[in-house]
Amino acid sequence: VGVGMGVDVWEMLDPVDVMGQLPRDWEGQVLKQAKWSDKKEWIEKLIHLCERSPRLKAGVDYGGVVQVLIRILKQESNVNVIAATLRVAGLLAQGLRKDFSHHVKQLLPFVVHKLKEKNRIVQTEVLRTLDGFLLAAPWDAFNDEVKLACADKNPSVRQQVLQWVARVVAGPHQAQAIKKHLHSIASMASSLLEDSAKEVRESAVELMRV
Repeated sequence: VGVGMGVDVWEMLDPVDVMGQLPRDWEGQVLKQAKWSDKKEWIEKLIHLCERSPRLKAGVDYGGVVQVLIRILKQESNVNVIAATLRVAGLLAQGLRKDFSHHVKQLLPFVVHKLKEKNRIVQTEVLRTLDGFLLAAPWDAFNDEVKLACADKNPSVRQQVLQWVARVVAGPHQAQAIKKHLHSIASMASSLLEDSAKEVRESAVELMRV
């Protein structure tokens, strides 16, 4: 939800209980679907509800949904289902903000791990989900996973996480929240200036310049 004239429009919206609008036993229905298209269709039911309701009601139990998302991210191989699952995670974070912070910590390792996917749609969705997570949790929640990603043996993962961090650091809405971590981020980037992969070295340089 956009911000204009210093006013966060999200704060002005009425919270919506999307969990109360989900079909009965949504979690079980998602997990029991054998065909990827059917599983995606069930996941999309929650996506559509969240997209229609930018601010979600806090105090509702989202734990069951989060466990389903984690299970899918751990086990699913179909990129369409993975992308839809990531989309749900990001939308919940955007809709609940700080009330989703605990679940961000649960989901983050599995979301970042999906940067290893070669599918561009999944990679894009991972980065969009991480952007949503930033609305729900402080940078402290991201530190460890970002460092692990920068040490990943896959150069694409190292490159993508560096580029994402550079975009976060340059973003106007993150300046204060991330300020105390700039030294740590610079140190992380400098350690990759001599990386074996050219694209990683270039991304590290770009991050140092931000």
